[in-house]
Amino acid sequence: MTQNNWQALAESGIASLRQNKPREGLGLLVKAEKLAPRDRVLRYWLANAWRMNGDIERAEKIFRQLLAEKRGDFDASFGLAFLLRDAGRPGEVARVLREASEQPGLKLEQLLQITGFLRDSNQFEAAIPVCKKALELSPRRADLFFKLARLYQATGDFEQALEHLKTTLELKPSIGPAWTVLAQQKKFESADDPDFRKIRKASTSPHGNEADMCIAFAYGKALDDLGRWPEAWVQYQRGNQLISLTRLWNQDAWNRLLERALNRPAEMRLPANGAGRGAVFIVGMPRSGTTLLEQLLDRQPNVHGRGELNFLDHFVKQAGASGVLTQAQKQEMADAFWKQLRLGGPENDWYVDKNPLNFRYLDTLFELMPAAKVLHMTRDGRDSCLSCYFQPFEHNDAAFSNDLQPLVEFYSGYRRLMQKWNEVYGDRILTVNYDELVSNTDEVMAQVLGFLGTSGSMSGDGSADVQGLVRSASAWQARQPVHNRSVARWRHYYDRAPEFFDQLAAIDAG
Repeated sequence: MTQNNWQALAESGIASLRQNKPREGLGLLVKAEKLAPRDRVLRYWLANAWRMNGDIERAEKIFRQLLAEKRGDFDASFGLAFLLRDAGRPGEVARVLREASEQPGLKLEQLLQITGFLRDSNQFEAAIPVCKKALELSPRRADLFFKLARLYQATGDFEQALEHLKTTLELKPSIGPAWTVLAQQKKFESADDPDFRKIRKASTSPHGNEADMCIAFAYGKALDDLGRWPEAWVQYQRGNQLISLTRLWNQDAWNRLLERALNRPAEMRLPANGAGRGAVFIVGMPRSGTTLLEQLLDRQPNVHGRGELNFLDHFVKQAGASGVLTQAQKQEMADAFWKQLRLGGPENDWYVDKNPLNFRYLDTLFELMPAAKVLHMTRDGRDSCLSCYFQPFEHNDAAFSNDLQPLVEFYSGYRRLMQKWNEVYGDRILTVNYDELVSNTDEVMAQVLGFLGTSGSMSGDGSADVQGLVRSASAWQARQPVHNRSVARWRHYYDRAPEFFDQLAAIDAG
């Protein structure tokens, strides 16, 4: 058979993979590989075909052979990195991509691709030196300084984060999120603070819709720190008005989700496969203290916080697109979920997903993982909804927070849904109150650890000695000592929107 024949087979096989026909693609690539067993491009695609067909061992073997022949090969490194991440082996992902980043002659786009993959794999420490290499190739790129600032923020190096944020804004003040991150990095003590003056000055001139929105939220936060609450409210109103121009809340979709969940008969299932899996889900309203609870749990040697994962939302949407899931499909989803929670950690430890909006899908969660534990974080609705209104969320799922009445309606739906879940799955859900957690941390955490069936002890001094990664708007706050300064914060703003706060109080009282 001629060279053109095996190349035609290879091209057809690659096309099949790209059309999401992995079995067909594998068959074609196996035939091509028999005719051209040493072709690197063909072997690379064959490894991807084995990975897509679930044969991780064969795929990994080929990728590693390619890297042994050509150390740090970019494509083979990324192929292996995808495989390792899917297999829950993030430490190996970092090693493979770090070696790839050290190869000479890499282009800026390749370094940024490595940085992004490491960041999305929560390998922030490994991403920092790669991002710095990219910055060396383009030392005036403001967006690279901002990427580096976010990486430093996630690892807790706030001094470096601030330095890179300031450089970002000096180079390009229209990078809006840099303003909000700057304001979230610290507590403002004086109007003479240079960063406060910088934010105030930025608020007096236009920088584009997104930047102006971010500056308004940043200025509102700074004014709130200084106790200038009427002025802060004006800025937060302006920020939410601007953000609502591009991030629209779909009230009809929320109503349909509520109707489906509230009317769907919930099935009680005894733990079956995966009964011993220590999966923990912290749910509740956004800005209700979920990050604090995760970080307090993460101090325990056998409990590991994994941040906010989107797997449950993905599975629910996948199920909606394909109709009723078979038991085999559910088991496949559960295995994939558990793999990403564990990330190669000890089988018998506890792993925490703190995506608060998972409260929408607890019926699906317990179908997939019957032995899961849920920690329901509650807070005075006036405080949690106010904090939501003050936060410029980046995703449309939280667009309810851009206006006061949708925020009230979302909160009402959340309370109704959690009431149903507690009635059906009460033994699997522990309610944790934010006010009690910050005022009586040790006692509340002892109750939480008892619910999980593990033991441990807190620091005893109320410090937030957080060594792990924090990838949320609360990154700086999560590393501060536990405090109760945010309790009853709504009182400072009651006169700005009394009807809003009264409606929330009535929902909590009901």
